[in-house]
Amino acid sequence: MSKFTIFAMAAALLIGCIRVVDTPDVTTGGWTKYPGVVGKYRLSNIHATPNELLVASENELIRLDANHNLVEKRTLAEGLVVYGRPLLSDNLMVRMVKNDSTNAKELELHAIKSSGSIVRIKLKDFLAENESYDFDFQAWTPGCFNADGSQLMIPAIVYPQYHYAVFIFSVSMNASTTAITNVELLSRVDLPELPADFGNISANRFVNGSYYLMSKNGTWRVQTNGSAARLNTNWTIDCFRYQDSLYITRFEDYIFFKSGNNGESWQPANRPSKMRYITTVDTSFISQELLGKPYYFSDVRKGTIEAVTMAPTFKDTPDAFYGIQQFKNRTYSLFQKELLFTERFE
Repeated sequence: MSKFTIFAMAAALLIGCIRVVDTPDVTTGGWTKYPGVVGKYRLSNIHATPNELLVASENELIRLDANHNLVEKRTLAEGLVVYGRPLLSDNLMVRMVKNDSTNAKELELHAIKSSGSIVRIKLKDFLAENESYDFDFQAWTPGCFNADGSQLMIPAIVYPQYHYAVFIFSVSMNASTTAITNVELLSRVDLPELPADFGNISANRFVNGSYYLMSKNGTWRVQTNGSAARLNTNWTIDCFRYQDSLYITRFEDYIFFKSGNNGESWQPANRPSKMRYITTVDTSFISQELLGKPYYFSDVRKGTIEAVTMAPTFKDTPDAFYGIQQFKNRTYSLFQKELLFTERFE
């Protein structure tokens, strides 16, 4: 097995309530560095809710309000090994961690609105006595939420079967969404045709009512009732919706798979595409070749891509761009440890 990359974590719990003056300090290629936000580690995920912008690193959660003011910069618990990108929904942040003191691999759920509501889940509690597991954290999205954030899907490698299984949890919160009240396993879906090859999964998505898992061995459509269907055997990258159709991007020859019946059947699209990993920004589709690489505007109808305007020093910086989101008439981008924004996204 490959060794997991270990990130050291430091600092105790910290909550700040800071109001910043909305004045650019550095402008480069039309993008401005947001003042007061510099992570200890790389900023690695970003999510826009109706009223807040959420930014996460492996040990921090940052919140901006609807007026673009910094209202919280929370440092998360130390003494844990953190794997991969944290997951974000409107009300939850999830980290894959290992507790050094117990050597237990856990899912760590944090309520966005309250630093005191934290739940840790051991997948071991849902396995047979002779089974063990590993997280595969190298995917673009190492797990995903459903549309309203009430479910969490996490794939893992299970042993001794040496294949992947998908775990779908329901997550309940109180009425004010300040506390996690219950987490329970809805279903475990084993995928015996998806072998235990660390880094096999490209991305996990929830699209139009179903979970999709893209991998080097094909695509699976997974339902909360425990059913799963293998859609293809090609190396696939990502899944998204455009108008009334669903699309799956591919590694080979950059050819789409397309479904006009909400994923029930799929056919190769009749045109090539350079689109790979997809993020929706307002009405635009942004493609990245790999996580950290530059952003490109995408034309789904033509399958073409066109570079987003960034300064040359930004474009040429490897492994820098880990997320982009539209929020309240601004576009925000993660750039290494910093948060950038622009009001003219082009």
